[in-house]
Amino acid sequence: DNTCQVHLTDANGKLIGDAQVTVTLIMPAMPSMGMPEMKSSLALPWDAGSQTYTGKGQPPMAGSWNVLVEARKNGGAIASLHTHLSAK
Repeated sequence: DNTCQVHLTDANGKLIGDAQVTVTLIMPAMPSMGMPEMKSSLALPWDAGSQTYTGKGQPPMAGSWNVLVEARKNGGAIASLHTHLSAK
């Protein structure tokens, strides 16, 4: 199951359910193999039932991906997270 779930809270721990949340997978370029950088993005809509931003997707190919999770509200960034994913 390739489900992404994001819990977004303010400084007081209150859930934020009216933001735009996006997960972007980035595979760095590999010039020695002739491969350009690859990107794949997934918007996560708010799921009131689970109180999370939830969506399904999968990396376009196996390998090591940088992951950027961004939350925006009223046109400005309110949170971001950088992590990594190893897809098989």
